[in-house]
Amino acid sequence: MARSGYSTVMEIAELGKRALFIPTPGQTEQIYLAGRYRSRGWFHSVAQDKLDLGRDIAVAGTMPGFPQHYSTEETVRSLMPVLTGGHG
Repeated sequence: MARSGYSTVMEIAELGKRALFIPTPGQTEQIYLAGRYRSRGWFHSVAQDKLDLGRDIAVAGTMPGFPQHYSTEETVRSLMPVLTGGHG
């Protein structure tokens, strides 16, 4: 279980984990991200006031998470040539 803020989503991507997203009420970014990832079939999300812990954790366990693992080290390695003008 996690809030669906950008930093948390990036940490989940880095770790290659699955999650149940529960956006903070009134936080439009979190609501948007949770809905986007749910609509893509990657994560389960539920509004805080609709949470049924047993049901929603079970559903979240069936979701695959991000379609690929994102490694910070790999990302930095691939971006260095761009950032250094091809001399990375």
